Amino acid sequence: MTITIDFGPQVEAQLLAIAKQNGIAPAEVVKKLVTGDLPSIQLESGISQRNMAAIALLQSWRHQDATDDPELIRQAEQELNEFKCNINANREISGERPVYC
Repeated sequence: MTITIDFGPQVEAQLLAIAKQNGIAPAEVVKKLVTGDLPSIQLESGISQRNMAAIALLQSWRHQDATDDPELIRQAEQELNEFKCNINANREISGERPVYC
């Protein structure tokens, strides 16, 4: 993608100086500045692009693991209940209140 940006003389001078100092083209300086900040840019939803990628990955895993097999569902529920009981037991040992009722 090619984008044209008009910089004022002061910004252009800074850009040229940084490019010369680092031995790279001014366009490469701009590219590094822009791509370095992309992960932190917030989308309209308020979720960063990096977080959107993580959400998409988690959703794909959820879709891959989806099942309507009653035995697999029963086993997963049993494992979840066992996990909750173990977390509560550890918290009770340390004097904390249980988080799962």
